[in-house]
Amino acid sequence: MSWKTKDESYLLNNWEIKSLPEIMEFLDKSHDSIIRKAGRMGLNICKDPNNNLKRKWTIIEDTYMFNNYNSFPLEKLTKHLNRTRQSIAKRAQYLELSTKLKRWTEVEINFLKEYWGLMTIQNISKKLKRTMTAVSLKACQLHLREQIIGNGCFLTAPYISDILNIRIRTIYHYMVNDRLHFRKFPVGKIFKYQISIDSFLEFLENNNTLWNSTTANMKIIGAYYSCYNMKKNEMFSITTSLPTWLKIKIQYDSSNILLNHNNLKWTNLEDKLLCDLNKRGCSLDIISVTLHRTSSAIKTRIYVLGNNNLNDKNHLI
Repeated sequence: MSWKTKDESYLLNNWEIKSLPEIMEFLDKSHDSIIRKAGRMGLNICKDPNNNLKRKWTIIEDTYMFNNYNSFPLEKLTKHLNRTRQSIAKRAQYLELSTKLKRWTEVEINFLKEYWGLMTIQNISKKLKRTMTAVSLKACQLHLREQIIGNGCFLTAPYISDILNIRIRTIYHYMVNDRLHFRKFPVGKIFKYQISIDSFLEFLENNNTLWNSTTANMKIIGAYYSCYNMKKNEMFSITTSLPTWLKIKIQYDSSNILLNHNNLKWTNLEDKLLCDLNKRGCSLDIISVTLHRTSSAIKTRIYVLGNNNLNDKNHLI
């Protein structure tokens, strides 16, 4: 990069005043380039520039460092003192002004666990007077990064997928289509999805044909309908009261297993429903739960219907 007149003027005016690193940073030029240019301009380069051009710290500068180093950002200090970041950092280390590691107390850790997911990282950092990076790193150490909240009031899409034994992509499909209500929660620079237990139970009741009680984890679902009471002898009493619709569904799903529905022949009504669901772009999981057939049976039937041209209205009625 060629030297401009203003660069040469700056070098001439500041050669005896500022250090070589400062000149290099301001002009954005290499060490050798500046030394060669200084030599051609007749400046003294006989002594080691790193030793000859160092500007000693004054008492006024040190006082300013004591008063403002831990209060002002480094950019402001560099402008006020007219020194490089490296110079200020080394001086702060020499003056023992560098911020010491602030260890997490038990109170802070308990607060983070209790409010993780209920408060944003920004609000937690303000409450604990720590940086957002420090809060995120500590949450990662405590295995809270993938945990939406710490007290179990909200569920995640992967957790619901495990409960219902349905693919997670299908769960997200229900969420996008407003079947399963959720809210977005910011975790760092990304968003997580929170589903309340009430929304989950509402989904189970209003969409009871989209999931199967024989393959779902009914122990967990039943726990959401349970009441926990403390007796006088300090013993827990658990009472589970399933709603009527859920009892009927459990009985219905069980009877379908006894009938071994998947071994029955396909009816014209099932073929028509299959074609309608397939045209609407429903996933295999949705079609499988709706028709009470396996995914492999659904694939085979779609293949047979396509080859035999059974989409004719006269055939499907």
